[in-house]
Amino acid sequence: MKAMTLLLLLFLTACRPAHTEENKVQKKFPDPITIRIGESSTDFGKRFPNLVNINQQPAGINFYDLDVDYLGQQVTVHVEHGKHSLDIPFSIGTTGLEDGRYLSEGISKITVFAGFSAPEKDTDEHARQYINSLLQQFRAKGWQPLFYYDAPRLRGQEQFDYVVTKPLLPLDGEMDLSPHNWQRIDWIASPYWMFYADNVFAKIEFDRSPTWEDPKQPGTGLLTIDFQSMESYLRSEIEEKDRANWRAFWPAKAKWYR
Repeated sequence: MKAMTLLLLLFLTACRPAHTEENKVQKKFPDPITIRIGESSTDFGKRFPNLVNINQQPAGINFYDLDVDYLGQQVTVHVEHGKHSLDIPFSIGTTGLEDGRYLSEGISKITVFAGFSAPEKDTDEHARQYINSLLQQFRAKGWQPLFYYDAPRLRGQEQFDYVVTKPLLPLDGEMDLSPHNWQRIDWIASPYWMFYADNVFAKIEFDRSPTWEDPKQPGTGLLTIDFQSMESYLRSEIEEKDRANWRAFWPAKAKWYR
């Protein structure tokens, strides 16, 4: 997971357009930025003229990047999803994904990024409070925590005590992180939370650099939130060779979720 995060950061850097300093100054992202799962890439591009960076891959996967950090900004990302709409503050960019094999689905996955810098003495506490505020907002807007079917039927502190030793399982999104629990988390294992609301899945993940708590070295933290349409998410859980007929294979896979 750490390797994937580093690759993602490298990808975002590599995909930055060759802006000159002159047009870099002239451009500015709106605040807030509004994103919608399922929006067509054409409409998305029209809403962000000269700001979206398009990266088309030979395999038919297209990426649509809004590199807010490149222009020295932080913005609020408004995730438009009816009564489940959310506002993600301090965002440094987004990446949308469109699968050319399923163009009718539009942009089926969007990742929102928020960055933190250390070693300011209050950065760790700020990150904890920021994540708690996101969890509270998800719950208030009607998003339901998602758990794997074979996970023990535990909630709250009991669930945390179990999952903190099983890093492949999601943490309970119904419980905020106390300072004590925050310190118990194995951040190398990339802990995460999963939610669901009205045909959209969301995954929250926070990664810290190895130097995060070292006052003598620069450290960074990256929070990512993946929003993905239900159809795209369920299809991605099926082996690539079977995805053309993924619905036939899903009932056997569904037993792993509750």
